Amino acid sequence: MREMRLFEAALEAYGQSGLAVIATAVDPTGWDAVQRFPEEHKPPSPVIPADVSVTRALRKVSRLPMSFSAHESGTIVSKRIGSMSGARIMAEVEFLLRNDGLPETSQAAS
Repeated sequence: MREMRLFEAALEAYGQSGLAVIATAVDPTGWDAVQRFPEEHKPPSPVIPADVSVTRALRKVSRLPMSFSAHESGTIVSKRIGSMSGARIMAEVEFLLRNDGLPETSQAAS
């Protein structure tokens, strides 16, 4: 939840610039906990419960929280494992917005 609040601060600062924040709920205790999460915690951003396809995609997740940054095309451009500070989240958001959501190597190729 701490990181969700930090991402909410980034959304408040950069939502007008095209930033969107979506969370995926994954809980090792089972589907009931995933379904209850949004009701119990009132997260600031939409939460999508992880279904079978999401669980398969994340099966190599070794640690939570995990954060992904994606371009509007759906291409994942970065993955972070573990907690991130508010400053780190803001720096990454600012970098991605300056570079149209693509890492530098992709910018050079286009």
